[in-house]
Amino acid sequence: MNIIAPSLLYHDIIDSERFEDSGFNSPDADIYKIKKEVFRKQLSLINDRFPLIETRLPDNLNLSEQNRHYLLFTFDDGGKSAITYTATLLEYFGWVGYFFITTNKIGGDGFLSAEDIQELHGRGHFIGSHSHTHPDNISVLSEPDILQEWETSCLILRDIIGKDIIYASIPGGFYSKKVESLAARSGIQYLFTSEPIKTIKSGNSVHLIGRYAINRSTKNRSVVELASVKSNQHQIFQALYWNLKKIFKLLLGEVYIKIRRIILK
Repeated sequence: MNIIAPSLLYHDIIDSERFEDSGFNSPDADIYKIKKEVFRKQLSLINDRFPLIETRLPDNLNLSEQNRHYLLFTFDDGGKSAITYTATLLEYFGWVGYFFITTNKIGGDGFLSAEDIQELHGRGHFIGSHSHTHPDNISVLSEPDILQEWETSCLILRDIIGKDIIYASIPGGFYSKKVESLAARSGIQYLFTSEPIKTIKSGNSVHLIGRYAINRSTKNRSVVELASVKSNQHQIFQALYWNLKKIFKLLLGEVYIKIRRIILK
């Protein structure tokens, strides 16, 4: 039995067009930066549709549970907007977020400081790893290098919040069994992927949680439908699009990343 938990994949929430204020600075990263007014509207619409939804997974998740539904808000990279806008907007509706941190960026321009991360944790939000250096394609690294990415990040974050890190998301969405197993060796119990599915699956050593990606072109209506526990055309379309991209990634390998960057520029 799988638990239904639609998970929304966000990155940075920005003020107007100030892309440089939070997170990575690149044409690729800017696609995923949402204006705070738009984000607030999306949360309001979701709350109108699902007012009593639970946004916090239990400490000991039991996949045999039936009729348990969750909606998870996740935020990759560790951009500064997590503390300036995102957390406060979530808290207005009584919700929490899962914030995944690229640890070699902590304290850098546009990124969360150690004090910011402590504050987020203290306010009840979840802190997780997004690797240490955010490699372009973590799945092609050697096993020692992948393990170092996870272990280094988890150790840094544990020192900051004083608690073992059991949540992580995969940078770039480049999942592989090797990435999963090495994350588990680092203590990760919940690994968030970029696969657009809404069921939590049990992997070899971790719980795998897919996510629906939200970017600047995602319509508000689509966001609400992606948050639904009921299957709909918006979820199906994103799954089809993701699987098509997956084929190109497998066929082109590193060339896919280079072509994407050229197109975006």
